[in-house]
Amino acid sequence: MNCPHCGAPIEDHFKFCPECAKPILENQSVVLVCRTCGGLLDFKTLKCPSCEPQAFASAAQPIPQQPEQPASQPQVQQPASQPQYRQPEPQPEPQPEPQPQYRFAAPQPQVRQPEPQPEQKKPRKKTGLIIGIVVGLLVVLGVLAGVFLPKLLNGGAETDNGSTDPANNGAAASDATPRIAVVTDVGQLMDKGFNQGTYEGAVAYGNAHGIGVKYYQPANGADASDNDRIDAMKQAINNGAEIIVAPGFLQATAMETVARENPAVKFVFVDGWALGLDNVTAIVYKEQESGYLAGYAAVMEGYTKLGFTGGGGGVNPAVNRFGYGFIQGAEAAAAEKGVRVEMKYSFKYGETFSASTELQTQIAGWYNSGTEVVFSCGGSMFQSVKSAAGEYPAAKIIGVDVDQSGESEKVITSAVKGLAASVEKVLGQYFDGKWDAELKNVAQNLGASDDATGLPTDTWRLQNFTVAQYNELYEKIKNGVIVPRDDEPADVTAGWSYVTVDFEQ
Repeated sequence: MNCPHCGAPIEDHFKFCPECAKPILENQSVVLVCRTCGGLLDFKTLKCPSCEPQAFASAAQPIPQQPEQPASQPQVQQPASQPQYRQPEPQPEPQPEPQPQYRFAAPQPQVRQPEPQPEQKKPRKKTGLIIGIVVGLLVVLGVLAGVFLPKLLNGGAETDNGSTDPANNGAAASDATPRIAVVTDVGQLMDKGFNQGTYEGAVAYGNAHGIGVKYYQPANGADASDNDRIDAMKQAINNGAEIIVAPGFLQATAMETVARENPAVKFVFVDGWALGLDNVTAIVYKEQESGYLAGYAAVMEGYTKLGFTGGGGGVNPAVNRFGYGFIQGAEAAAAEKGVRVEMKYSFKYGETFSASTELQTQIAGWYNSGTEVVFSCGGSMFQSVKSAAGEYPAAKIIGVDVDQSGESEKVITSAVKGLAASVEKVLGQYFDGKWDAELKNVAQNLGASDDATGLPTDTWRLQNFTVAQYNELYEKIKNGVIVPRDDEPADVTAGWSYVTVDFEQ
């Protein structure tokens, strides 16, 4: 018999009472907990001696042999639904009842053999019982802690470090009211990308200054509407937020609505625009610079078969800038090396920035047809790309928004933008009383000259393209010698001399 959750054999399960978590004897209530996945399997249901001692006391008495019943007496049969219980077979010799064994792997159920004469059961030694209970509790608690404790502490989401633990949502060193709110874009909060980078910047500022930070995820997840975002922002204001940070251009309608109704509350529109309102400021990035650097580095590393998968369905300006810059960088490096580059390019299956089996299948097909490295540009879409890359030993990934090297050894580098640092900067300007002078109805466009775009050289896995070469290129972008374009044409496949773009719709 195997675990229905993970397939592990029942020998790899522990046996304990579901009510009090104490170990159970063979003839009592049995619940199996899988060592591998923590899943519970109800094996049979009687009573636990710790929860109902009276019931156990009677169950623990020796069972005397019953005189042979007349033929008219009904015979006890095992229920049809439990085929694993076997009918007792007559024995020529009376068999004494075996002593109970304290085991934590589920035993196969056995039927007690009839005895010709009642025998006095030997009293159990209290010392053995106590030791068994203690050992059982320690083992069970260890398994439960290993399986469930991380999820409980992280509120169901993984974090890079304890400083941004969502389980502490709203907590701060000295400020009980969450004055800073983060209203997330589509996708998960801790998406190892856009939402997470924004949230980490807010939390870093809040922790450093004793100001409470609380995040709000609009209802309906990837299908969140403008009304869902409006409700989330209003909830933040009702909870005491005086400044709301909201990433993603989809926030525009909700933010404008709520900002007009609440002129005293300030709004930071990440990857947006100022909306023409005095209580709104915006942060935008020159994503084409990071995309350019990633494409250039990939080709200089030696890859000539690239892929780009973007979120937002092709209408997200930030994602489009990343992709267009990626082609430009690949073209520049290919021209420098005199090589031809093939690039698969698609926004298919990424409209909601979510992982999906369809996206994984598409990217796996790319790798199977020879694509060497894929630029994954879209929040939780990374999980699908990582799963697809896991099927092919030589497959590589380029991450986005934040350094994603820690998510997989397949990641050779990431096209980053300074989400956390720029959010911290704007919050500092606000709490320093500089809103009217520096932020009111202003959109800050940050790039290499602000150290807000680039590649993380400390963690990349590039071997041929050196840090010195990267720094030389970065300085040219920073000083305006190289200016990657952000005006993506309607047809990204045209106009390239060294790159052939295969656009998949």
